[in-house]
Order: sequence, then structure tokens, then C-alpha cells
Amino acid sequence: MQTEAQARAKRLHFVRGLSGLSRDQLSHRYGVAKSTLQNWESGRNRLTERGAVALLRAYRAEEIEISMDWLLYGIGTGPYQRPKGADALAALKLPDSLLPMRKQIIAELSALRKLYPGLVDCPVTNAAMQPQYPNGCYVAGIKRYQAEIDHLIGQDCLVYALETGLILRRVMPGDSAGHFHLAPLNLLPEFPIITNCQPAFAAPVIWVQAPAFRLA
Repeated sequence: MQTEAQARAKRLHFVRGLSGLSRDQLSHRYGVAKSTLQNWESGRNRLTERGAVALLRAYRAEEIEISMDWLLYGIGTGPYQRPKGADALAALKLPDSLLPMRKQIIAELSALRKLYPGLVDCPVTNAAMQPQYPNGCYVAGIKRYQAEIDHLIGQDCLVYALETGLILRRVMPGDSAGHFHLAPLNLLPEFPIITNCQPAFAAPVIWVQAPAFRLA
């Protein structure tokens, strides 16, 4: 009968396999030390809640649905990979205004994903980034990690953090290393600045699609 440590190590191996990331890649992208990860996955060291938060942050940024309870205790539904590639394109949930352009959007995103494996995309579902990014448009960017985010100050990015999910905001310097303020362009009270966020990644916008931007 396997011990609790062995069961946890097996779960950690499984979820990293699901992500397709090596220990080196996980360390480079999200700052989880390779030796620490190896100790967790071998069962030599116990995964702490702080460590579990770091892994949640990393794996959810890699589009894997996973819970703290499952990581630590094996409780609840196991992790699963959200659709990627062609499956993700087929499942695009577009605003009504973009439905007539669906085929064009899917073709352009498909081409971009072939060029940029780190592409992330999503619809804009509120007015926080108007007027540049109207509610109902669709945007895409290329993921940047850790110290690379320091070079994105002042740029509009798709940002993923545990506390925010995936959102579009302008990246501004935070109050300490690795932390950033995420500012809306629309300064109405319902869109406050998110302060001292620690993103898993930030993706500067390289592509925008909206009906108003179509050429006649």
C-alpha cells in the first residue's frame, strides 16, 4: 500500500506530465526551483501549502484546471487540460458582434499559433480597456515570464494571476520585485487598478480583432 508521500508524488508527476513541461521549463517560466520540484515529486520533501500555491499558479497558467485539495490530499476531481490548438479554436466563445467574422478570426489565430507556441488569446468582455479595446473585441499576445515581465512596463498585456484570472490591462511597476500594478485605460470607478499583482505570465498584445477595425 502506498504512503501518503508516495501518493502525493504520483499526483505531482501526473500533473506535470499533463502540462508537458520539464522541470527545467517549470523552473524557467514560474520560478519553481528544479531541485525543490524533484524533491516533491520523489516524496523526499512534503509539498507545503505555499508550494502548492506556486504549482497552482504555474499549472493554471498552462491551462490546466486543478485544485489545492487535489494537489495536497488527492480530494476531488483530478486535473484536466483545457482545450488547446484546433480544439480551442473550434470552441471559441465569441461575442455576438464577432460571430460574422468567426471564420476569419479562427484562420488568423491558427496561423499565429503556428508561428508563436506561447500565444494566448481571449475576448474582451467589459469596458475596462476602452477606447483602445472595445467591449466585444478579441485580442491575442505572446506569453512572457518572470524577469521578462519587467520589460513590459507601459504595455497593454493579457495577464494571468491566481487572484485575477486572465485579464487585459496595462502593466505598471509595483512596489516590490516581481509585483506589478495592472491599470485599466477606462478610469471609471468600477474598474480599479489592481495593485501589486504577481503574474504567472504577461502577454503583450500583438493582434486585435473587432468589427470597427475591419477594412471596407
